[in-house]
Amino acid sequence: AMAAKLVKAFGVPLVLYASSYVDLDSPDRRFSLTIGYFAVQAVLFLAYGFIFLRVLSKNEQGRVQLPSSNDQPGQVMTVIAYDKTKLREVCTQLVISPLIVYFLTQYTASTKPYVVQMFIGVISLFESS
Repeated sequence: AMAAKLVKAFGVPLVLYASSYVDLDSPDRRFSLTIGYFAVQAVLFLAYGFIFLRVLSKNEQGRVQLPSSNDQPGQVMTVIAYDKTKLREVCTQLVISPLIVYFLTQYTASTKPYVVQMFIGVISLFESS
């Protein structure tokens, strides 16, 4: 997970820098990037669906102690409940992210948000494992 965070931290600026040398806003490339972006999103949905099915099929009875926060003491959850909670958070991000990226792409009339989010989406998959 630490390697994925480092790749994300240093990779996003590199992707933006490299994309500044390519004309991403020509009609052909714009269409290709849009299709590529939604293909990556579809693969991510399938991957998280597979992970969700694996979590549902688990029969682990262990418990997880969550760290305490400022307003609540640490909670004890079953491993399956913890996995479902984390997976629900990731799926929420996976649903909201395309909406935000689509708005940014339409608002700025640039496809760079697609490029960056394709990169971040794949890295997030490995980071959440």
